[in-house]
Amino acid sequence: MVKDVAAAVGASRQSVSAWRKRSGSRGEQAKALAAKPQHVPECRLSGPQRTRLKRLLRAGPRCVAQLVELEFGVSYHPSHLGRLLHTRGFSCQKPVRRSREQGPAAVQAWREQK
Repeated sequence: MVKDVAAAVGASRQSVSAWRKRSGSRGEQAKALAAKPQHVPECRLSGPQRTRLKRLLRAGPRCVAQLVELEFGVSYHPSHLGRLLHTRGFSCQKPVRRSREQGPAAVQAWREQK
């Protein structure tokens, strides 16, 4: 039965067994199966530093981790820096791939020829 439940919910058998042990009576099941929050360490940048970081990022720096270390003396692993930036309203975006020499008029003319 544990194997079937694990396959159905996409979890390991060990997780399902742990859930089953914690579930106890029906009244406690929801509490036992509730998601446990992850430990998230405090941000090492102060509120004013985070505000300044947002302004600096809007100016367009290319190497964010180096910028943070240079400006604030705080080093971050790139994945942690990504979380910090996400909480400040930034998201990862890939640049649109276009040739620099490409002119809109030339593209339109080429499309009309076909």
